Amino acid sequence: MGGITTLSVVFLIAIAGLFGLMTTPPLIATTLLFMLCFAALGACIGATFQLVPLRWPLTTAVAGGMIGEIGALGGGILPNLLGQSKQHTGSYHAGFLLYAVLAVGVLLIIRTVARSWTRSWIAPGGRAIDAAPADSAAIVGSGRIEEIPV
Repeated sequence: MGGITTLSVVFLIAIAGLFGLMTTPPLIATTLLFMLCFAALGACIGATFQLVPLRWPLTTAVAGGMIGEIGALGGGILPNLLGQSKQHTGSYHAGFLLYAVLAVGVLLIIRTVARSWTRSWIAPGGRAIDAAPADSAAIVGSGRIEEIPV
């Protein structure tokens, strides 16, 4: 499927789960919706890390570490955001709404920038580009795969 297509699908699943949580369903439904959201966001992590070595082939470890740190920050913000929402409004609704709006924004940004990505370093949908035909060797330089005839 590719990283961008996967990101788009699982972001939509997470957004649907967050909107479902805004209705304050019964405990079993809440638990299932949280599991759905967390599974979707876990798949987002997998799709993101599928794209990292395609974009930064020489510095994959550094880029992966930085992306992981940013993700940890985002995971730490959620409980604080929900706590602030409950404290100031008496409900978790505003916190879930803000997180859903953030997810929609990120999805729109990904879909917008993906157009330029597919012209430069990945194939449509976020799949890897087959950079080396059978009669040539590929070398990596400056973060891009370049074709050299053999």
